[in-house]
Amino acid sequence: MIIYPDIEIQDGHSVSLPRGRKEEATVFEISPLEAAEQFQIAGAEWLQVVDIDGVFQGGRFNSGIICEIIDNAKIPVQVAGGIRTEQQVDWWFEHGATRIVLGTAAIKDAQLLRHVCHQYPDRIVVSIDVRGGYVLIDGWQTRTSFHPITLGKNFRDIGVAAVVYTDIDRFENHSESSLAGTSEMGTEIDLPIISSGTVRTLDDISLLSLLPNIHGVITGRALFSGAVDLKEAIAIAREPGVDRSLAKEGVRPQPASSISAGRTLPTDYTTMGQELLDLHRAHTEGAISNEVMHHMDWMPTFMAAVGNDSIKQDLLEGGVQAIGREYNVHLDGYNFLPFWPRISAEDYSHGVTSDLVVRALILVVFGGLLVVFFLRSVRVGLRCKETDQVLSVVVSLSVGIGYWLFLATVFSAEPRYAVFPAFCVLYCLLTSVGIYREPGRKERGKWPKVLFVPLMVIVGFASHWTPSEIRSDGPTWSAGLYVAAEGCRVPGAMTATVPIIPIYANWTVELNCEELLSAVGGFQS
Repeated sequence: MIIYPDIEIQDGHSVSLPRGRKEEATVFEISPLEAAEQFQIAGAEWLQVVDIDGVFQGGRFNSGIICEIIDNAKIPVQVAGGIRTEQQVDWWFEHGATRIVLGTAAIKDAQLLRHVCHQYPDRIVVSIDVRGGYVLIDGWQTRTSFHPITLGKNFRDIGVAAVVYTDIDRFENHSESSLAGTSEMGTEIDLPIISSGTVRTLDDISLLSLLPNIHGVITGRALFSGAVDLKEAIAIAREPGVDRSLAKEGVRPQPASSISAGRTLPTDYTTMGQELLDLHRAHTEGAISNEVMHHMDWMPTFMAAVGNDSIKQDLLEGGVQAIGREYNVHLDGYNFLPFWPRISAEDYSHGVTSDLVVRALILVVFGGLLVVFFLRSVRVGLRCKETDQVLSVVVSLSVGIGYWLFLATVFSAEPRYAVFPAFCVLYCLLTSVGIYREPGRKERGKWPKVLFVPLMVIVGFASHWTPSEIRSDGPTWSAGLYVAAEGCRVPGAMTATVPIIPIYANWTVELNCEELLSAVGGFQS
């Protein structure tokens, strides 16, 4: 496995972008040229240089510095960032780049990718950035309907040299988040996989070395910050890896040694790649896992559940106070909270917010006033022998509440299910106000004051109701057709699957390949 030191350049400076946000860039004191020189001295076999300004805007913005790095480098240099046209690809190869990384362009323009792969064999790398099981483009700004496995298989047939896979969920969250996506890419795709954005410690290097078909690891921030020593990382990466077939067949491989920890892994472990893949499948298919979990893993898991997902690092640095003691230990455990998506640190540590308290007070206060108002209107109606109106109030209110409770119990308390109950409540309010307004009633003079109460209740309900917009989560129809059309290019393909909303339900539609290719002729070769 090869370590690719990653030099990200923005406005001529060495930077790192937390969560991919350029406005939150961390600027390092060392220049890109100095960093490249130090990485080579430490024994780097490759360098990756990224034009961050190009990522977000397209084009070349830091080409001068990057070309200087290429000219001074004694090792191959892989260039990424904003390369979206054939002319730009040609320009970089003419100026000494060993390999080019295409991201947005490779996904949007299949013809471009085919052409440059043919023109520059084994020199085109494709970047696949994934969040929530779907590929992102335009600097993580645009969500597509592409699945990474489908894209990876298409890229294999096109002639791509390797795939840079970035698990954004793992990148944005704690480093101990699931590596199942990375493992699945290595198992299912017959292309060299380069993992990106997954390294914070040397332990992460060790974990990645156990995954199938991981040929390289891109790391930048950990090297610049000093969290990872490049020499040690390279030494760990050179340990024997795990073959892709082992993960498929469940074969127990020979263990790799962890230099950073000074220990050797036990010989009786099941392939970690397979374990992670099984966990991923169980998670996505709603199955229940009865796998054994080490007791040292429960500590970081429980701490993450209550809001502290850094307890492992805190203990290592020392100074943690508990039960009248101060602890400074290395906890050899991992946070397994990400394996259960319905349970998160946010649910526990940030569940009680000021907004939630306000909404609860609105519900209690105005809900109580609503009950008093309805009971009084029923009493007035019965006294005045308006049984029809009283019956309509009781029935509509009962139907609305029963409808909501049933759907919330059987399915979920989604806002869309509250539309019909809200209309039932509104009907009851209008009917009750009508009871008070009937002439000849002793209470008729009070109805303007009473009307104030239901109006405030409506405000309370409206402030608590947030409509769901699943359409904004994609996928777009045009993007789905792109993937489907590419799938129809496989010999013997008769139909293609297009994902549709809601994506969390995995809804799809089957299209005839002949009709599809005829409709989108631009995809035909």
